[in-house]
Amino acid sequence: MGLHVFLLFFIATVASMFFLCYVRGGMEPILVMVLIGGLGITTLVFLSQLDAGEFGGSRYAGLKYDKLHLNFNQPKILLLTGNTKLARIVGEVLGSASGAAYWDTPFQVCWDAPRSCSQELGTTFAPKLLESFLNCQLRYLAFYQEFNTKEDLDQLVKKCSQSTVMIVRTSRIKIQDVALLKSENPYWKMSIVYLLQDPRARLADMKASARFRNKAGALKTFNKKSYQTVIPNLCSELSETVEYLSGHARIAAGMKTHSLRHEDVLLDLDQEVRQVLRYINLNMSKTTENMIKKLEFPDEYLDQNPGKEIDLTMAEELENSEQWKTLLTREEIQAVETDFRCSKVMKFGGYEFYDFSLDESS
Repeated sequence: MGLHVFLLFFIATVASMFFLCYVRGGMEPILVMVLIGGLGITTLVFLSQLDAGEFGGSRYAGLKYDKLHLNFNQPKILLLTGNTKLARIVGEVLGSASGAAYWDTPFQVCWDAPRSCSQELGTTFAPKLLESFLNCQLRYLAFYQEFNTKEDLDQLVKKCSQSTVMIVRTSRIKIQDVALLKSENPYWKMSIVYLLQDPRARLADMKASARFRNKAGALKTFNKKSYQTVIPNLCSELSETVEYLSGHARIAAGMKTHSLRHEDVLLDLDQEVRQVLRYINLNMSKTTENMIKKLEFPDEYLDQNPGKEIDLTMAEELENSEQWKTLLTREEIQAVETDFRCSKVMKFGGYEFYDFSLDESS
């Protein structure tokens, strides 16, 4: 708006100068009228193009993109997870429930291309992105459409604002940030489902991938000493989350939280999904039931459908569920277990401390 005011002031000044020249007899009347008229038309065209974002900056800078498509009756379910294969599966299964519109990691483009995100949306701050998305802001949906889907923008608006319930899986957003947003948006019907994982397994996943994100969110290479940096940050983040999940930290009014363990999902996906769906007041669809059956009993599915492709992620994850015991060094395991914050997390999750005497006896 400041640029608009400046331009109008500049045009008015130039027009005044033309008029003074005319009054003093320095210009023909018809020439003054043509110049002022042309200047006015050029100004209107320029301002309209500026509103449309055609002069650099964001392509979605126009005022129309500020529009929010709010649905005060729509429950919003946030599935907060790590970036694991199992987390993706849990999201897809829950997202197949009756009446649900599922969005998988809608902010990923901002982690992968922060410059583009900052230019088009004006921020890469995760809570701000979440607020724009949950309020179905047209600017965010237009940006999302550009990078994530071939769906028509009107279809995205309907999916976002007119579905019975919105389920969003995301990472790098903390419960305390969501609680703050909920207090600023009291009309949200908000629930959080948190997928908890053994902190030693979380560390092992980072080590296996050979990279991790530092506190600022930048990707770093995981080396022999990285655990000394990673563990304090990891334990601090998990401990803060557990404070909310356990009820020790005050949650925003009207916001509910529910947790499920990564390990329990591997052992009985059907039971864990049913519990979560009861919690968020959704029913299993036939698609949900079929997905669970294929994931939990791939051999049966292959017998009934020979030659069909099957997702073996559940079986592979179950087989590797305790791989942290061999991936991590003794020092890394002890560093996690002796951190007082991770100790609280392990107690909350029911994770037992590693018995090193088993290694000595073998």
